[in-house]
Amino acid sequence: MKNIIKQLYKSVTPVWAHKILVKIINIRGELAWKSHLQKLNNRIIDYYSNLPSITDEQANVINYLKENSISVFPYDFAKNYKVKDIKVFIDDQSGLKYVLLDGKKVFYKRSLSKKQIKTAWRNRLREQDIQSPHRYLLDKFDVNPGDTVADIGVGEGNFAISVIEKAKKIYIFETSDEWIEALTHTFEPWADKVVITKKYVSNTNTDNNITLDKFFADNNIEVNFLKIDVDGAEKNLLEGSEKLLAKNLKIAICTYHKKDDAGTFSKLLMDKGFSTSFSKGYMIFLYDKNFGEPYLRHGLIRAVKNIEF
Repeated sequence: MKNIIKQLYKSVTPVWAHKILVKIINIRGELAWKSHLQKLNNRIIDYYSNLPSITDEQANVINYLKENSISVFPYDFAKNYKVKDIKVFIDDQSGLKYVLLDGKKVFYKRSLSKKQIKTAWRNRLREQDIQSPHRYLLDKFDVNPGDTVADIGVGEGNFAISVIEKAKKIYIFETSDEWIEALTHTFEPWADKVVITKKYVSNTNTDNNITLDKFFADNNIEVNFLKIDVDGAEKNLLEGSEKLLAKNLKIAICTYHKKDDAGTFSKLLMDKGFSTSFSKGYMIFLYDKNFGEPYLRHGLIRAVKNIEF
């Protein structure tokens, strides 16, 4: 019945009227979202203002929210990155769109528009700003020359491409054919050192899933550095890495997708003998369906086995 009504609506409604209606709906949606964000902003300020004490880092965020709109990265540095400044190019041979990172081409999947790519790349630049709670690497926590790296949650490959010159080998995991096409083009100049595996990394071994323990054991690989950002599936990944976590290596793992991840992963890694440190600052992960108190979340943990940092 709904489909019939839609077809009838389209047959009797002029195109210009339909476009206006769509714009009205979009505007109403934007206004509702802005109202929701403002209420959330006020709720966060009230929550931390009524606590007996807060840290300096938390106070910095609250002061920011009192003067600015709420943001995933509640810091001034995020304002430095603007969509209008992002340049998107088209590769003559493949027809794929790409951006440049330190002169290297980073390709995107075909289905994304230039506008979508600009927004996505702007967000990546924010994430890896030196002041960002989401930044993976620091001067004292970096991929060393000759390291074997696993990039799990590769996205468009911004992390892997940033360390490609130093790494001996990089293993990345992706299941989307569209993204695999883009990643293959991105890493074509380094095809001898990049291996793309079409699997989800998890705590089970099936046709579509693999554990890190099985992957590295089956291939007789000694890995030195793990970068993990898998949209809330980090816990399952760690459960499938028991043997790997007994070895000496560095790990950068995101902790903001779920509210308990920071505490859970910190304890797990320390119990395995890692020295751990949270990234500085906090993120406000608005896109968690269960988002709630205490609102501010650590971006990631940097962990090292048997090395102080």
